[in-house]
Amino acid sequence: MCEKTWRFGLAAGLLAVGPRVAHAEGELPLLNQDAAPESSTADVETAPAPSTEPAAEPTAKPCPVCRHALGAQAQWVTGKFMPGLAGRYDPHRWFWIDVELGLAFLLDPPPGEERVVLGSPLAAHFVFVPYRHERFELGLGVGADAHLLYGVGRGIAEVALAVKAIGHVWLTPRLGLLGSARVYPVATEGLGLGEKRDGSRGLPVLFATGVEWAFP
Repeated sequence: MCEKTWRFGLAAGLLAVGPRVAHAEGELPLLNQDAAPESSTADVETAPAPSTEPAAEPTAKPCPVCRHALGAQAQWVTGKFMPGLAGRYDPHRWFWIDVELGLAFLLDPPPGEERVVLGSPLAAHFVFVPYRHERFELGLGVGADAHLLYGVGRGIAEVALAVKAIGHVWLTPRLGLLGSARVYPVATEGLGLGEKRDGSRGLPVLFATGVEWAFP
């Protein structure tokens, strides 16, 4: 009798404790939900701060109408044909530097004369440009002209101080025409502008015309 009573009491105690344990286990997730989640600095992405620096602007060309150029020209001298190349270095609004390199041919040699090539004219000038436009340019230059007369004799050369007026007309932004006229206020004895073969004198001016191609 006592054994049955003890077993019955144990079973009743287990039944009474069981719902409490189950109820406690069911409330555990609520305790976990109340806990504040830990934040990780590694997972937080910071947005970049807006830049206050102004956007870089494209650099403007110092001289919009300046242009380097390379062309071909002919110098007009009585009885001679003088083709050549003409180059122009144009770094500034108010000036440029031009150079020339050519050949001099004798068109009507005297009887018994077989020489046709007289030599090579060379020149370099500093040109002041008082007027510039997209279509027209006017300049006044000073420099040195040298005529290497290797066709006449070995080691013969004539030099002069040259003063030149020059004009350019641009048919397009790249294609242009040029014309110039120069005088020699100081020159060596064998270099006389306007002197003809018979000893008569003409206009002491050397004219040149040509075509050129511009580069940015």
